[in-house]
Amino acid sequence: MYVNTNPHSPAKWRVNGPLMNFTPFYNAFNVQPGDKMYKPESERIVVW
Repeated sequence: MYVNTNPHSPAKWRVNGPLMNFTPFYNAFNVQPGDKMYKPESERIVVW
């Protein structure tokens, strides 16, 4: 119900979603394959 009635995305995805697509995040926090927030580079969103 929250997702259908609240105009904002759930807090988990407002923060974790963008970070999982931000390559400097991986370098800064040494995120490795197998970590919960790891997303393969080929699946990360690239805007430019």
